[in-house]
Amino acid sequence: MRVLAVVMTTTLLLAACGAPAPASVPSGASRTVRIDMSDFFFSPTTVNLDPGETVTLMLKNFGTLEHEFMAGRDAIYGQGYDDDWLAKAKAGSGAGPDMGHRGENVRIAPNTTVTITLVVPAGVGQFEFGCFVPGHYEAGMKGILLVGTGGGANSPTTAPRTSPPAPIASAMPMTNMGGDDEGH
Repeated sequence: MRVLAVVMTTTLLLAACGAPAPASVPSGASRTVRIDMSDFFFSPTTVNLDPGETVTLMLKNFGTLEHEFMAGRDAIYGQGYDDDWLAKAKAGSGAGPDMGHRGENVRIAPNTTVTITLVVPAGVGQFEFGCFVPGHYEAGMKGILLVGTGGGANSPTTAPRTSPPAPIASAMPMTNMGGDDEGH
């Protein structure tokens, strides 16, 4: 009984003095989000993240063609994003050569998986992710990245697939080249 009282008193004193939490308590949110890609789509098409969270993006290419992952705002066809979210997140692990693109890009060969770990930048809002291999973005290979909208670290980790996602029936029509896809 006396040992229990000493342990409880010591624990209360340490907590009152602002001692760090035990090592077994995680210090920050961390999770893995899987994004599958094929010829010419991403799945899921919407990804929710929280500012400040550490996230590992697992990019799996089920397609027969090389694809890439870029994220930002103000798409420039064939080049990437003028406002580069991925560069702000300082993602670089697994990134391929620039290939004349604007901003950070991650190249993923057919039937391969690339992972990048990043800390989500502080800015909130809606961004876009897309593939700027010539013709892919124009064929509709893009998705939405929502940052700080309440569905990030608290949402479940994306479960791995046992088979590739179903292909889309037809390519989406081209939209506003300025990146303002309001209403789409």
